[in-house]
Amino acid sequence: MSGVWGSKSRTSYNALVAINAKRWNHRQSFSTILWKRSTRIIRHSYIPISYSIISTIYPWAWNSTVLYSTQCDQCTKYGDQSKSSKSQSTTSLIKQSPPDTLKRKSFLQKVYKSLRILSRVIQLLVTLAPLVLLYPIRYSLLTSSSSLDNNNIHEKDSPSLTVDRKGTSWSNDAVKSYLSLCLKCVEYSGAAIVKLMQWGSSRPDLFGNAFCSVFEKLQDHTTPHSMQDTISSLQNAYGQEWNTHIYIGNLIGSGCIGQVYKGQVHNAQGSLQDVAIKVMHPNIHQNIETDLDILRLLANVAENVPFRIGEHMKWLNLSGIVEEFSRLLTLQLDFRIEARNLNRFNINFSKDEHVSFPQLVEGYQPTQSVLIETFCEGTPIMKFVAQHRDNMELRSRLCDLGIRTVCKMIFDHNFIHGKLGDIHK
Repeated sequence: MSGVWGSKSRTSYNALVAINAKRWNHRQSFSTILWKRSTRIIRHSYIPISYSIISTIYPWAWNSTVLYSTQCDQCTKYGDQSKSSKSQSTTSLIKQSPPDTLKRKSFLQKVYKSLRILSRVIQLLVTLAPLVLLYPIRYSLLTSSSSLDNNNIHEKDSPSLTVDRKGTSWSNDAVKSYLSLCLKCVEYSGAAIVKLMQWGSSRPDLFGNAFCSVFEKLQDHTTPHSMQDTISSLQNAYGQEWNTHIYIGNLIGSGCIGQVYKGQVHNAQGSLQDVAIKVMHPNIHQNIETDLDILRLLANVAENVPFRIGEHMKWLNLSGIVEEFSRLLTLQLDFRIEARNLNRFNINFSKDEHVSFPQLVEGYQPTQSVLIETFCEGTPIMKFVAQHRDNMELRSRLCDLGIRTVCKMIFDHNFIHGKLGDIHK
């Protein structure tokens, strides 16, 4: 009797499991279609269209605010001069810019700065809105997959069942798809956001391997600007006939500030020389200043949250972090500073045969947006380590060389290069 009852209960249990699995398969199929179509529409239609509309309106607002800010700065300068000098020329400046005018234009400067920040916030909200809208679908898929995996289903006890066991792998694909969409939105959000995500992609201990494996593309493979923008920058730097002595090759990398081509130039000896041509992205200065103002505002708000939360946040020194980030990012907006740093690194390591840096090419002076330097062939350090995973002796020598180089920068030179380079052949 007990055997019959056990057989019936087993049959009922198997039928229940089959029904639950069938429901999951239907739900997964619907979620899959909804997810794929949503991400495809957003990636290929919403983001490019919204970005093109905003990028058309935003520069106009930026140029207007910059114009008024410049006029206000000039008025403030004139007012300062009126206080420090009593000459006739200064008196005429006072007549041209009375105190009421200075106050009015100073007020206008604050208003237009606020409008510029507001327009930038709207741009970021429009760009990042799909991530917020699609997150509930992603969360639903993950929880559904987790609930299915937690069911006590033993296929060996019920071989007649054909349950779809791909829930976990599909949920992993959903996570990667969502992170890829995040990557696309971040690329359209501006250099400051990309720079933050570059830092995040180097910290798998904080954000996990899945996040870092997707966002590490921002290190060297962001969406490049057009070839026409590159040609325009080279014309401004080296004249209309730049293409008679500079030859652009393949694009080898693109970051948040600029992109790099492999090319050739006629050097001082008249022969062709392989070079790396670094070109800054167009209009990159527009968003960075406003983004930094937004970060300063957020840091200030976080440090003044009531209920003693802001007091604890002050221990993190968020304002100091933002200012340091602002200083480092601003320095990267002028390739002439990078050129001076390269010269200094070459002098510091001139006697070290194991460490080398690119050198400037004679006759091609760097500008704010274009830098031409010698081309160094090599392999990225992480790729090199992966290729020689079993060669412990080689990896140990590489580690010793890296530690010795960093310590020399810190303790001997007090001048540090913040990014690991390539392993030269």
